[in-house]
Amino acid sequence: MMADNTAHANEIAALAVDEMKALGFRKRGRTYNRRLDNGLIHVAQLTLQPSWGINSGAASYMFGVVVPRMEPDRDFDGFISESRAQLRLTQGLLAGTTFPADYEISSPRAAQLLKRELFEIGLPWLDRVPDEASVLAAWEKDGQGAFEFGVSVFQIVNLYAARRDAEHTVDLVRQIATTQPVPGPWRDRLLVALRGVGRGDEPIEWLPDLDSNQEPID
Repeated sequence: MMADNTAHANEIAALAVDEMKALGFRKRGRTYNRRLDNGLIHVAQLTLQPSWGINSGAASYMFGVVVPRMEPDRDFDGFISESRAQLRLTQGLLAGTTFPADYEISSPRAAQLLKRELFEIGLPWLDRVPDEASVLAAWEKDGQGAFEFGVSVFQIVNLYAARRDAEHTVDLVRQIATTQPVPGPWRDRLLVALRGVGRGDEPIEWLPDLDSNQEPID
């Protein structure tokens, strides 16, 4: 049965290939990537729930946006899966913890519903994040609630620093350092960000040298 579900999911993902290609996406397996000229990567991936889970046999598209300068030490060459994106959305979250019956991959309506999910829910969301400025605008408006899965505040610091936005970099570093524990390795990352915007001489009495064995924060 699982092999049948996999084959059916592959067929459904392939139904959109011509339309997705026209929108600038390339396909590998059940995953679509669109690399933008500004470096961002849009990802749409049709995912099957595992055979051992409560939603076994259910399928849903998952969507992501990769912003490389949020994680400058990571390699984003090649084809990217949705799980590697910093910004993510899944229709499953909108549907609740249990997928609707019509999202069962064997349902006669599965292809229709998943195509609607892709073009009416996922792609409009991706289109709202066309560049780094749109990411930061959403962050400045809604903070951690700006994106479905949240986003690491350290990634936002990296992005401000990469854009040489000294004011927002310093303000966010100060906010982090004065409101939550900052383990040693994470402290070093904040100092690198400050130096990146020419503020390496910023007084750091508000960035205490804390125990590096503490758990990292998001």
